[in-house]
Amino acid sequence: RRANIKKGRELRQIAKYSIARAKGPIIILGVHLCKSLSVHTIRLFNTSLTTEIKNRGGSTLYLKPCCLPGRKDLRRKHPPFWEFGHMKRGGFGVKTLYCKEINSSDSDKAQVQVGSMSVAAGVKSSLDTIEDDSGKDQEHEITQTDPKSNVLFNRWVQLLHNAVDSSGNDVAVNIKSCPIQLQHFQNQFIVARTHSS
Repeated sequence: RRANIKKGRELRQIAKYSIARAKGPIIILGVHLCKSLSVHTIRLFNTSLTTEIKNRGGSTLYLKPCCLPGRKDLRRKHPPFWEFGHMKRGGFGVKTLYCKEINSSDSDKAQVQVGSMSVAAGVKSSLDTIEDDSGKDQEHEITQTDPKSNVLFNRWVQLLHNAVDSSGNDVAVNIKSCPIQLQHFQNQFIVARTHSS
């Protein structure tokens, strides 16, 4: 049966009728999921973090993110923001990916260049650090030869990694690199597992 996991109702139905009723371990596989499909796949995995499912063998997520959400979404009146209650700021969105934070007290109307797009002043570029859920900035290894798209993809993978609810001690989540595409930078995978009870 086909389902659109971007729609909350269908995601809840999959969680209720497929994941919650599974008789054994759960494996969620997401290969080359573009834009918000990766986000919604993590949401689906997070619904499997129940005691009942852990008692039946736990759950595993294998996720291969692909394309980033578009920069054009920054121009929207309300850019996409995906809520995850366990994350420090309640989730992340397009602004988190492409910009640091909007400083609402900044009344300067000048334009700032973010990548190939100008956005209003007060949006601070942050192509080299990202804050994890503990509030610490994580430095990405950025060399002068790294293309900007590689840096942004690394940031996207880190945000997705942080969206996996590992607040319990029984969930392990890792970013794995596997150079499948030698001439391309999208070689990172997210693997998350619950430890069965």
